[in-house]
Amino acid sequence: MLASVIFYATVAHLFLHSIDNRLHKNIAVAFSVIAFIYIIEDKIFLIIGLASLFRVPFWLFECLWLLILYGFYGKNKPAEALQWTPLYADQICHLPLPSLDTMVLAAYRQEPQKALEFLEYLTTSTNQQERSARLTEKIILEEAGQRTTSQEIASLASNLRWIPQPCPEAFGIYLPKLLDIAHGVQTSLDASTAYHQLESLKFPLGKLQELKKSLTFEKSAERASAWGMVINRWLEVLETTRNSLEEAARELGAIQNPYVAGVPLLPAYSGSQFKGRAELFWRVEELALAPHPPILLLLGGRRTGKSSSLNFLPEKMGPEWIPLIVDCQGLSISSNLVSITESLAKAIVHSARMSRNLHLPMLSAADLQNDPLRALLYWMEQAEKILDPDKRFLLCLDEFERLGEVVERTQGDKSLLNFLRHVAQHRHRWVVLFSGVHPLNDLPDYWSDCLINSQTITVSFLKTEEARELILKPIPEFPDIYTMEAVESILHLTHGHPYLVQLLCQLLVERLNETKHARINAADVEAVVPDAFEVGEGFFHEWWRQLKDEEKTLLTRIHRQEDVNPKQHSLALRRLLRREIVTRNQDGGYAFQVPLLERYMALQLGE
Repeated sequence: MLASVIFYATVAHLFLHSIDNRLHKNIAVAFSVIAFIYIIEDKIFLIIGLASLFRVPFWLFECLWLLILYGFYGKNKPAEALQWTPLYADQICHLPLPSLDTMVLAAYRQEPQKALEFLEYLTTSTNQQERSARLTEKIILEEAGQRTTSQEIASLASNLRWIPQPCPEAFGIYLPKLLDIAHGVQTSLDASTAYHQLESLKFPLGKLQELKKSLTFEKSAERASAWGMVINRWLEVLETTRNSLEEAARELGAIQNPYVAGVPLLPAYSGSQFKGRAELFWRVEELALAPHPPILLLLGGRRTGKSSSLNFLPEKMGPEWIPLIVDCQGLSISSNLVSITESLAKAIVHSARMSRNLHLPMLSAADLQNDPLRALLYWMEQAEKILDPDKRFLLCLDEFERLGEVVERTQGDKSLLNFLRHVAQHRHRWVVLFSGVHPLNDLPDYWSDCLINSQTITVSFLKTEEARELILKPIPEFPDIYTMEAVESILHLTHGHPYLVQLLCQLLVERLNETKHARINAADVEAVVPDAFEVGEGFFHEWWRQLKDEEKTLLTRIHRQEDVNPKQHSLALRRLLRREIVTRNQDGGYAFQVPLLERYMALQLGE
């Protein structure tokens, strides 16, 4: 009987470990146990057989082997000891082995290459893949946690070149983001001056603070604690570096340049620079709260702050709203309705998480194949059920004109536009907002049906006091560097245009740091105007290119102070007035609203 049991256990053992599929292996184990109970009447033989089946005798021997190996060689020569572990003789071992983790970590400290070769062997040739992944994460945590200077943080990416790219999903979001942060620190260190180093350091510091917040949602308390210690250590190091750079910048007389020209402001990084717009937010919420809200049409010229305003909606609107910001430039690159719908759903999920920490389910790819828009509508209904009854979605489609490219690419298929109109009219917990540059009169005819029930909200220039505050106090404790004449000159040239204010001020601070002057005066403002045309060439060129020939002719007459016949140029004049390019004078004539644009036009005319 004993010989039969041993023979059966050996055969079953070999059979079980030849099976890769987990389900099949579980079924085989169940049948093996039933067979044991059937053929063995003696409980002692049953226990012996089961122990043999699950390799307990082998494992006990391997544990003893490893403990002896660790005692004699593991502490002093761990890299050499790894070559004699029982895993080289027993590749199908799947039970935990004592002291192995300690030996691998010690070996990595002494001879990293041999330890990495052992981890690769565990992954490719044994049943210890989970152990290999866990050990790899421990090594990374140890490497990252030992960084005590910004130079050491910057070198992390080069030290971990052996990590496959892209990073395996087992590491979650932490390792890829830490590597990006390390690269950002290296960029800061490579900057030529302490001032530019300080500016470059903002990115990795901001990303590190975001990563720390994400630990709140880590399901494993052990992982959250381990990665949290690393992140806190890095924050201490980088904040110390920032303080040192600020001191160096002060000694050199350099001023921090907080102005941001051409990039939408984000609450996490540029909250203090966002000025005004209280009336805009009040108007959006007032219209959205109507019993039957219309489609909201947020219109404004290029770089007047539309995208920045959308980014601040989560902060400015009440908690009953879930603002969902979708960039239609990303949607327009999709080639068919299925991919467009999938991209829209993913953008909504991402925005809900960012704006209100709301985790919506992902839309199934399989559901999209047959009828993508109906699948999206059903998905939106399911999303409503997740919310409290008093909460509503505000779907904001930025650069909405890009959806016209979708219509043209799909041979005039207006399904997406019809879908958005249906949502706005019949999904009472969804309010749709389109944000862009062109009013309905300037859009192709197929937009009329979609936007027939829309109400326009204009994003105009900053008010004088709002623009003045942006100039003088872009961030708290900004030094007093402008003379009164310089401020008035900036206000006059820009007329409160947000991008142009930021652009001039950015160039002026750069000039102040180069010249070492005490303050900025009106002559400095005039000196940076040519630089503004060069640095902001994309903005100015686009503004000039989009003007129609009749509009250019009319603007030329206004610039040269020639008589303008409103009846003769009525259509062009209305467009220029609506787009806030020109305004009426007190004497009934017309003038440029933004003198800086007039001066750019003069350059184009060769004057």
